[in-house]
Amino acid sequence: MQQPYQDLQRAFHPDRFVQRSATERRLSLEQVTHLNRAYQTVKDPLLRSEYLLERSGQGGAIDEKALNREPAFLMEVMEQREALEEVEITDPQAMQRLQSLRREADQRIAQELAALRALHGATAVDWQAVARCNHRLRYQRRFLEAMDQVEEQLWQQDG
Repeated sequence: MQQPYQDLQRAFHPDRFVQRSATERRLSLEQVTHLNRAYQTVKDPLLRSEYLLERSGQGGAIDEKALNREPAFLMEVMEQREALEEVEITDPQAMQRLQSLRREADQRIAQELAALRALHGATAVDWQAVARCNHRLRYQRRFLEAMDQVEEQLWQQDG
């Protein structure tokens, strides 16, 4: 997968079109932009799943608000956020607590990715279940970003 991408990237790279017309330079840039977006979509399981959901024609039938109202998921989200908020930057155990939270989030991500693989591999894809997995994965990624910010504060405090 990577070699064909790199070959196309070289063929359409804007540096190869510097001496060409403005139209050809613009088209080169557009092609490389589309190629990069497509490659990232193929590489990333969540982006790939969201793309497949969109292409299935079922994406519009998914009630995003309903995804946010799942009681078990809401409890999980609240517990994760509370645990992150309880991490005191000045606590000597803060980094260990963050690492523990990260491991838990990584485990949840691995479970969702396994579920997505199974769903997409099914003969008849349950697009509502795919949307739920996508939703939970998006949340876990945002949670990891929030953790990154807390870790950055911790490193700044230590520095």
